[in-house]
Amino acid sequence: MLERTGTITNLQSVVTTGAAHSAGWLLREGTRLPLPASFQYGGNMTIGPWNEDSQFVIFVHEGAAGDRTLTVVDRKKTGEMVRKSAMPVRIHGHNELEPEEQYIRY
Repeated sequence: MLERTGTITNLQSVVTTGAAHSAGWLLREGTRLPLPASFQYGGNMTIGPWNEDSQFVIFVHEGAAGDRTLTVVDRKKTGEMVRKSAMPVRIHGHNELEPEEQYIRY
């Protein structure tokens, strides 16, 4: 499955999911080479919002056990390795929250 968001400063965020793993990509207009942005072993990934100045985009990881992690990606630091641009974010005690409180709202 391929999911895309709208174009932000000539970049699109793209997710490939539905296989054993999921990945998030940034795709610059006019190129065919996606930049790796986020990766999920198992589970699924969806695209969250871009911030107002379009420097950061959020990818939402949902593991097979239902855990969620947000990955904030800095488009100015994209490189060949995901670790150069992506920062995973989890709140303390997330798994102890009621399921309706774990839902990510944006």
